[in-house]
Amino acid sequence: MTYLEIFKEITKFLKENENKQNAEVDKRFFKCLIKSHGVRAGVLKDLAKKYYKTIDSLDKKDVFLLCKKLMETDYNEEFFISYLFCYRIHKQYEINYFEIFEDFIKKYINNWMKCDTFCNHCMGELIEKYPSLINKMKNWSKSNNLYLRRALAVS
Repeated sequence: MTYLEIFKEITKFLKENENKQNAEVDKRFFKCLIKSHGVRAGVLKDLAKKYYKTIDSLDKKDVFLLCKKLMETDYNEEFFISYLFCYRIHKQYEINYFEIFEDFIKKYINNWMKCDTFCNHCMGELIEKYPSLINKMKNWSKSNNLYLRRALAVS
C-alpha cells in the first residue's frame, strides 16, 4: 500500500464519519478558525493503528510525505493522525529531520492543539536525541510566526 492510498482511505473514512455536532463543539472550544470533522481522538487512534504495520514498512520519506499530505488538509483530525504516524518512527529519527519538522511547524501548524501535540512529541523526541538542535531553534523566539515561537517553548 502506498502513502497516497493510505491518505485516500483515511480522508474517505473521516468524511464518512463526520459528526457536525462535535465539529461545532470543537470550533467553540478552540476560539479560532479551525477545520474539524468532529471525529473524536479515540476513533482517530484506532484508525491510525490500522495502518501502523504499513507505516513501519514504508520508507521514511514516504511517511513524511503522508504526514505532509494529511497536514495540508488543515483538518485537526488529519493533523492528529499525521502526528501519530510521525511519532511512530521516533526511534529512527535522524538529525536532518529538523528541517522537515521546522517546515511542518511553519506551514501547517495554526492552532495550539497542533503545536503542542506535534512539538511535545515529535520535535521533543528529536531534540532529546540531538540536543545540539536547540541552538537552531533559538532564533524562533524572534519569529513573527506565533506558533514557531510557541514551538520553542513547548518542544
